[in-house]
Amino acid sequence: MFYNHIHEFALFSSIVLTIVSQILLRAGSRQTKGFFGLFANSFVITGYALFPVVVLLVIFAMQGIPLKTIIAWISSTFFLVPLAGKILVKDPFTKKCS
Repeated sequence: MFYNHIHEFALFSSIVLTIVSQILLRAGSRQTKGFFGLFANSFVITGYALFPVVVLLVIFAMQGIPLKTIIAWISSTFFLVPLAGKILVKDPFTKKCS
């Protein structure tokens, strides 16, 4: 039964891992000072390491789900990442668009 929904699971996992990687990058950037200090931080390294995993999961999901559905679901990260940032790392919501 799980095998029938493996592409949907890959898509859901890619969305969750995108949120996790963004939160790790934010948390890591707050802990370090300087440009080179970012590359020695384990949160930053883990956050960047998750991105290729997300890409592979989305590519796999595209094999069984229509592209318009994938785009619609992935766009949910545009509001889930700031929401998770507000909840987990206490990021403020601002009107700034950049």
